[in-house]
Amino acid sequence: MKQLTRANLIAFFAIFSVSCFSLLFLISPLYSKSTDLLDQQPEPLAIAALTNKVREVKELPPLTWNDKLAQAARHKAQDLNNNNYFSHTSPAGRQFTRWIDEVDYDYQIIGENLAADYQTNRDMMKAWMDSATHRENILNAKYREIGVAVIMGNLNGREQLIIVQIFGTPKKLIISESFSGYNNFPYHNTTATV
Repeated sequence: MKQLTRANLIAFFAIFSVSCFSLLFLISPLYSKSTDLLDQQPEPLAIAALTNKVREVKELPPLTWNDKLAQAARHKAQDLNNNNYFSHTSPAGRQFTRWIDEVDYDYQIIGENLAADYQTNRDMMKAWMDSATHRENILNAKYREIGVAVIMGNLNGREQLIIVQIFGTPKKLIISESFSGYNNFPYHNTTATV
């Protein structure tokens, strides 16, 4: 009887171990950050990290995340959705800088990229890099900060992602040697080829 009990115990632990390992294997992708952000759905911090990867390839300084720019980007995305337009200028004639001024971001230089209806970062980044004006914003060495918003909206009767990326350099630029905004992103150890 002892051998049967011991054999059952060994079998139980073997099955239990395999089950735990299988469960861990199945759920781990849900909790780990993918090393291939390009195939993921657009998300603000991932877009900022991928923008910095492209800048890194061109030996440009990384952009630091700025909450005010992200807030301005959210407000702009909501305005695009609420007023059913897709342009840097609203139907009422308001420039995109309105949303930046509303969050009290005092800037030297500012820029905006828009995107809509992209399901992956790869498609969105490719479209931006294939466009001279969008690429110019991404690769502008004068920019120091970035804010991004992604919302689900409805443009022209279609539900789709609306993406707003705002670049800026504050009037009072403070440079700290102890802080690197690029390493502050959760996706800074990823690889991307665009």
